[in-house]
This record gives sequence, C-alpha cells and structure tokens, in this order.
Amino acid sequence: MCSPAQEPDDTCVVLISNLPEKGYSVEEIFNLAKPFGGLRDVLILSSHKKAYLEISRKSADSMVKFYTCFAISLDGSQLCISMVPHFQTIQDEEAIFTTLIKDSDPKVNTDTIHKQFVHLGNLPDDGYRELEVVCVGLQFGRVDHYVILKNKNKRILQESLVLGDS
Repeated sequence: MCSPAQEPDDTCVVLISNLPEKGYSVEEIFNLAKPFGGLRDVLILSSHKKAYLEISRKSADSMVKFYTCFAISLDGSQLCISMVPHFQTIQDEEAIFTTLIKDSDPKVNTDTIHKQFVHLGNLPDDGYRELEVVCVGLQFGRVDHYVILKNKNKRILQESLVLGDS
C-alpha cells in the first residue's frame, strides 16, 4: 500500500483489459506490474475482463511504455494496458462501476445511479456462476448492470425497481 512519504498526486491507475475469462490468478496480475515497482493495490473485474492497478505514476509510465512496445498475452489473450487519467485510486469501487455503466450507456444519470447499487460481499472464491449472482439480485428488481470484483470476493449490482414496487 501507499507509504507515508508518497504524495497522493504520485498515484495513478493503470487499466489492463482483454483478460481471459478464466485461467489466470491474482498473482499473475500482480506480476505484470512487479518489475516496475510502486504497485499499491489491484482490483480485478472478472465480469468485464479488466483489472485496475493502483500504482505510482513513474512506475505506471514505465509499465505502459514497456507493454506498448512489447505486447503480452495471458492464457492466449493479448492484453491492452493503458493509463486511466480520471482515477488516482481504485478505492472507490462504485466510481469505477459507474464509469463502466456510463461507457455502455452514455445517457445514464450518474448523479443518482449510486442509489440503485446493491453490494454483495463475503462471497466464496469459487463454486458459483455469474448467473447465480444476478439471480439473487432479480429477487429485488431488474438487474441492469453488474460487476464482479474477483479478488475482493464482492459483487455490485445496479438495479431498477420493478414497476408497481414502491
């Protein structure tokens, strides 16, 4: 994590996209950044085949430049590695989820969407399918979007109330 001597402005976020659906570990994601140092945290969104890395700016610059020149694959999928300028940290998982929703639906009202989020936590590492998680949310309304935070054993659903509910 962040050491006291490091300024928050020195932190940035790197996005790794096009991850394989399965067949990789959290450690393999950590190892992509390890040679560059400065890694503080990782957030893996297996539902979207993405990982967000909170890393020092200097390390992030080196990492992105290196993997731009020397493409890397993980379990047969060529990864895309880039900076995410509008984030300095990955601590706000809802902000990241909101960005994913906004990317898929530009008309969404991001000012009020947080009221529709349902957090499911303390889930087992495996033994269930994404569909089962969505079905839990369907008991309370329509699930418009969801994200699976693989290495945090957590899911966030964005729900709309079914018509007729109050």
